[in-house]
Amino acid sequence: MWTVAKAKYAAWSKNKNISSQNIMSEDISDNIGLSSGENIEENVIKQEEIALLRRELSIMSRDYREITVAYYIENQKIADISKAVNLPEGTIKRKLSESRKYLKEGINMTRTYGKRSYSPDDIRFSINRSNPIDDVPYSLIGSKLAKNILLEAYTNSCTTEELSISLGVASPYLEEELDKLVEGLLLAKTKDNKYETDFIILDKETQKNIFDKTLETAEKICDILICFSGIDAGLPVLIETMSIAARNAYRGEFTRKYIKEILGDPNLSKEEWDVIEEVCKSKLEKWKDKYTDNKSTSGEISCEDAMWFYLFKAIRDIVMQTVMGKNISTESVKKYKGEWSITGFEDYTSHEILKYPVGMDWDYNSEITNSHLFKFYFFGNESTKPTLSDIDFFADILKHGKKFSDLSETEKNMINELVKKEFAVIKDDCIKPTFPILCTSGIDEIEKYLDLFNDENYPDKAKEHDKMIAATIQQARETCLAAIFELYEYNLAQIKIGLSDRLYEQAKYCARDMLHYLYNAILKYAMEREHLKITDNSIGIGAYVVN
Repeated sequence: MWTVAKAKYAAWSKNKNISSQNIMSEDISDNIGLSSGENIEENVIKQEEIALLRRELSIMSRDYREITVAYYIENQKIADISKAVNLPEGTIKRKLSESRKYLKEGINMTRTYGKRSYSPDDIRFSINRSNPIDDVPYSLIGSKLAKNILLEAYTNSCTTEELSISLGVASPYLEEELDKLVEGLLLAKTKDNKYETDFIILDKETQKNIFDKTLETAEKICDILICFSGIDAGLPVLIETMSIAARNAYRGEFTRKYIKEILGDPNLSKEEWDVIEEVCKSKLEKWKDKYTDNKSTSGEISCEDAMWFYLFKAIRDIVMQTVMGKNISTESVKKYKGEWSITGFEDYTSHEILKYPVGMDWDYNSEITNSHLFKFYFFGNESTKPTLSDIDFFADILKHGKKFSDLSETEKNMINELVKKEFAVIKDDCIKPTFPILCTSGIDEIEKYLDLFNDENYPDKAKEHDKMIAATIQQARETCLAAIFELYEYNLAQIKIGLSDRLYEQAKYCARDMLHYLYNAILKYAMEREHLKITDNSIGIGAYVVN
């Protein structure tokens, strides 16, 4: 084969007075002509053989291809090649022998390009990063070629040649992309010169299985979380007013309805409720005397509208309790350049869980203010939200009981801006946010202060109902924790199928991260069961102040 290629090339070169040293090797099959007297059939066969040779050279890996082209096409001496590539002459001879064998076998093979050679797949990425450097990894993963290299090399170690055939891309063009992905820590190169994707990519089947299991879990725990949400929604009112009656009134019939579904109804008389009000008020006042800095407020918002915040807060709380209680990893495996991590998702948008897109923004700066701001939203409704500075401003107003007339001109201007953005209202000189602000001081102690079982004035019927409530809530919480941990373990098992051992730590983080689809799934059931009332502005905004 080499004799045919070189002889025909030399004859053409001589006739055209062109030195073979000045012709690039990739032009051989294009430039060899048909000499007079040559049989057309024989020439076609030779041209086909040269085309096959060219194909095999395009697939061959760089360390073999460059030596082969230099020796056989460019007529360089072994000694010169040895110096150019910094390898011993014996190694050059061995590689030439191996390349001849490879080419001979390859020419006689039928090469079948993979599906991705004509129909490339797509991936979306979830990236967690801090201290970004040179826009990595975004700058490395935008092209179709990069995405399909990463897909092809996931769970299957691939040589350059195998990737070339699968993707239908000649090795010289592929190698530059491979080098970038290896340098960028997205691909790992093994000792036997194979490439492996160095992060988790979830294929369509894995995503479907995880989504199905997430819906199953959400169906089991949705009603419980709605009940927890209703309980939480009444807490700021209880702190503000020290009144059980005010708390119950704030919850409204809509919220009380599904609390009763889980916890039942004590069926108390008005007189019994009056006694409960007095007993609880005296105990809550003692709590308030100790925790004077807790200025939680329900905000100027109805309970029904606030439920958008409290429901997603309840989901987040129970997930975090599961993660902490089961020591599930919360740290992603960070790459050292820019401290980032990445998970890939094969393009898959048809699952019903994705019809309920939920977003969560969480801003905090514990080093300076200890304020946390949450915003939950869905259906692409990503309107503006308050800032952490706004939360600190509100917290200061609440802490010192400031009226609008007490503020400086600058502070009044700040409040007026918040009113324009519908984050605050002013009524009778009082300033209120239009969303809940929860202070953490003493929160864990309220139940201790409301220990009513030994209070002789507390109605016996209420005591029995409270005992039942405590047991029901504990059982419901355990049900949620067990269901979410089961979902995590299922996610992990699905992700580990066919996975390289080196990615197991990443798999743990990815399995935990996939728990966030519980927001989508629970939203689906909450809407179908009419636990939430849809409005034009169904956004849940709320804040924590850690004090």
